[in-house]
Amino acid sequence: MKKVMTTVASVVLSALAYSGSVQASEVVFDAARDCQSRNTTQGIRYVPACAFESNQLITPDSYNNLSSGSFMSDANFKTMLNYDFTCESLKPLSISLAMVGDGVEKLTADVAGSPSSNVDVASITHSYLLSALKLKSLNGVVGFQAIKPGCQMSVDALVSYPDPAYFKALVNGIKQMDMTLAFLLSVASPSADYITALNAIENGITMLVFQKDMAFDDLMKDLIQLAIDDLQSAKNTLAVNCQANSSSTYCSQAIANTRGTLSALIDNNNSQLSEMKTFLNSQLGWLTGQGADLRGDLEALQGVYNLL
Repeated sequence: MKKVMTTVASVVLSALAYSGSVQASEVVFDAARDCQSRNTTQGIRYVPACAFESNQLITPDSYNNLSSGSFMSDANFKTMLNYDFTCESLKPLSISLAMVGDGVEKLTADVAGSPSSNVDVASITHSYLLSALKLKSLNGVVGFQAIKPGCQMSVDALVSYPDPAYFKALVNGIKQMDMTLAFLLSVASPSADYITALNAIENGITMLVFQKDMAFDDLMKDLIQLAIDDLQSAKNTLAVNCQANSSSTYCSQAIANTRGTLSALIDNNNSQLSEMKTFLNSQLGWLTGQGADLRGDLEALQGVYNLL
């Protein structure tokens, strides 16, 4: 359960250990509670000084079921804030926020009160495994100020979960690499001559280098580079063992080893896709029970799961 801001652009957060289900709205600021009361000809108004706990941290609810050493540890996650900052005042009120990852403020923003009650959202994508939302300060409560009754800000939900756009790109990237490897495996058959196998691997490396250059982030680049390194090693072994005057036994073994390399890479990709499917399935089950407004992300994440 958490409370924060008003109109604002996207923010960037992180996936943390599950901290409990979201409860009723948490009020982080209430003029009637936190400010001074005055009777005026217009009725009760609230004036400075106002109490506000600066730099308080709010931890997102998340379900951290990533296994130790998972290849997804560096993936992108998304934190969605549901909040309502209803306030009418002589001078605008706002709350300054910051996203904190690894003890460092990563992003700051001001959210302002709105005259009418309206649950709004703010989101941020991030790759921090440890982050929180910091409520830095309440602004506009100095000098001559008059705040109408009913001015308060509440956080209805703060939830961290896998970023659907990122994971969709990750699934598609791994599948594209898998198609390239599967094609090479079909060409490097036990009966193939080494020239055919060698040319296929050279072309495959070229395709993977292109895919790496077009990859959307470092995680995908690293996965492709591992495949490139293994194929380069297989190519060198073929060239040495299948050149003129080399034993046909050595050459046959080199082709068999190449097939083993390709099969291992494909098995690794399939294992990663299987791990991702298990991870996303449990995330979907957890998110469905949160009741937070994710602005279509739950459906988008289900779409990613359906690709697997």
